[in-house]
Amino acid sequence: STEEELHALLSGRLDRMMKLGTTLAEAKSGYGLDWDTELKMLRAIERARKDHRLELVSTYLGAHAVPAGSTAEEATRDIVDNHIPALEKAMQAGEVAPEYIDVFCETGVFTRDQTEEICRAGQAIGLRVNLHAEELSYLAGTELAAELGADGVSHLEWISDEAIAMLAKCET
Repeated sequence: STEEELHALLSGRLDRMMKLGTTLAEAKSGYGLDWDTELKMLRAIERARKDHRLELVSTYLGAHAVPAGSTAEEATRDIVDNHIPALEKAMQAGEVAPEYIDVFCETGVFTRDQTEEICRAGQAIGLRVNLHAEELSYLAGTELAAELGADGVSHLEWISDEAIAMLAKCET
């Protein structure tokens, strides 16, 4: 899809959400798996954020999956060494304004260590952290979210009792 098509689709969905009473929504990139597509999604989100009445929070989710033909380590290197510096430039240029970085910390996707590296790189350019964690298996992603001071952690189908106690004691 073009950036224009993505914006039109998003705007229509936001209109429907408002009719149902929604006043705040989060929109994430994360389905392109390459920088150009991630940027296109973030630009469409930014345009909707500026021209729609519904309050829209933008999240960079370049680490949503490992691109075909890559390893998780190669994807991590690409995100940390290429995507995030390019994202910072796009933010400085006023093209996009994501508030969050999100990573899918999961077996077969990004390990806890890779997730931490990606999140810390995002934090270094001013992004706040949200995480996908413990959806299909337990990797201590919830504990990592707490350590990183994440604003949120989602899915949590395999969360441990210790992680629940840890979350209860922090602001995440």
